[in-house]
Amino acid sequence: MEALRPLDCAISPVELDAGMVEHENAGQAFSSTRFIFSSVPSFAELQHFLPSMGTDIYARERTVESDASLERTRKYLQAGKRSPQKR
Repeated sequence: MEALRPLDCAISPVELDAGMVEHENAGQAFSSTRFIFSSVPSFAELQHFLPSMGTDIYARERTVESDASLERTRKYLQAGKRSPQKR
């Protein structure tokens, strides 16, 4: 624990519960371009999630704030595409 002392009050611990694992797995599936691997031979959750990709099935209600946030993200992503990649 002493090795972690410099990080005290600098990072936020995240409990990795079943919901967080499902969320992270969905993000990995969304970002995948070709293959999806699993330590267990079960892809039922993924088969449920995949048809929702590209839809607004899980979208929150639109608000002025959410629209502004999406616009900031869109501009950020567009700016990144114009910048040379850092290596």
